[in-house]
Amino acid sequence: MEEDSGSMSPLVKDPKGGLMHDSVMHNLIGETSSPAKQLKPFSEADWDRRDTRSTAGVMTKSMLHKQKTSPLGRCIKKEPPSPKKSKLTPLSEKKKTKPDLVSEWSHSEENDKEKNSTAGLDKLVVFCGKEDYVDRPCRSRHLASTQLDPFVGSSIVKRIVSGKILSPAAYDPFEPVSPEKMDKLEKFIDHDLDNPLDSTNSSAMFYMKIKIPKEHWPEGEPEYGWLTDVQLAPIMQMLRKRSMQTVSPFLPDRIAFLDPWFVNQWAVDYIKFDKDSNWKFTDKYIDVYNGESPPNGKTYKKWVKDIDILYLTHNIGKDHWVALEINLMRRRIKVYDSIVSCYTDVEIYEACRQFTRMIPALIQAMPPVEKRKKLGASAFSIYRVKTAPQNFQTGDCGVYSVKFIECLAIGISFEGLCDSAIPGIQLKLVAEVFDEVPDSDCFIQIKDPFGVDTVGVEFISQNDPS
Repeated sequence: MEEDSGSMSPLVKDPKGGLMHDSVMHNLIGETSSPAKQLKPFSEADWDRRDTRSTAGVMTKSMLHKQKTSPLGRCIKKEPPSPKKSKLTPLSEKKKTKPDLVSEWSHSEENDKEKNSTAGLDKLVVFCGKEDYVDRPCRSRHLASTQLDPFVGSSIVKRIVSGKILSPAAYDPFEPVSPEKMDKLEKFIDHDLDNPLDSTNSSAMFYMKIKIPKEHWPEGEPEYGWLTDVQLAPIMQMLRKRSMQTVSPFLPDRIAFLDPWFVNQWAVDYIKFDKDSNWKFTDKYIDVYNGESPPNGKTYKKWVKDIDILYLTHNIGKDHWVALEINLMRRRIKVYDSIVSCYTDVEIYEACRQFTRMIPALIQAMPPVEKRKKLGASAFSIYRVKTAPQNFQTGDCGVYSVKFIECLAIGISFEGLCDSAIPGIQLKLVAEVFDEVPDSDCFIQIKDPFGVDTVGVEFISQNDPS
């Protein structure tokens, strides 16, 4: 129901945008206002420009009804104005206030400098305002040869383990193989295949087993490229020789690399150790403990006294290699496994039990007495690291294990160690073994830990292929 609009005072436009009564406005402008300045009530069209948000005005139902039904009162969609390109104004054209007499620019020399600076900025503004002006493209980044890495796309600096300070002689284990080393290896393999020694080419086969990637293994030989003690022993010897340099490339200087044959001997002797409480360690264990074995890699560093960490590769179930880091001072063994789905945690623990018990027993059997008391005779704890890179294509767990050890010794992460990088890693590994092991005029003979016969390979110095 509509109310009589005549019973209410007419509304007028508030100068601030709102509505107010005519009587109120009349009081505001005074009685002496001229008739020409008298405000009139709003017309029908004026209602479309009202501000209903003002609290000063009063809306009736009839006014609201008229506003809704009036065509002029409906909202009209307006397109937003097109943005205009802002133009830079030279500083010289901007209005400036008159300088103060005590201003810092009142000095003539300073004033000249300010004018020159303004003129230079004005020229820059004019230049940037030209239509043909384009921003200078960013310069492409070109890394030096020492910063390039084909496997991870970054240098060794990015892979340093947090809190570690690398040795001055540290190197990148994932850098590309040296062409010179690879050429020497290829010449030796070609010569050995063309001129087999005693109707055998075992030397060439030794390197080819490490070198050939899995996709090129001979058909019908799914285990062709599996690394054995024969290949791992020279690799560990290579790492041992690097640790014996005047400046070791490895982060901790108090480390030792154990041969696979000695690790296998532990597994054999553990059966006797577990059953016979009077069993004693042989001279071979004492020589390894004192750093006097193997014969071609004597360091003369004693465990506990000079050595804190042991690195070794351990074969589980005769088909899988893992890397072990044994901390003698913390009494802790870490197992780095590249195929965690291969064996359960319980199976891994059982396969490493000989180390957890025999290492503390060996320490207790050796002098000095004060060191034995500090370390104790209880078994070492064992941990399985499941965050290590995984070998999904399988067959390369031996390569993964030695690379785990190498990265841990240097003090860098495993970034870049993956299945796609294995072929390049194999080439680098075999070329370095050929270049660094064995020494000139030196034979390497791998023996069966069971003492049955000689297994593996005998090969002469590579320095003289004739």
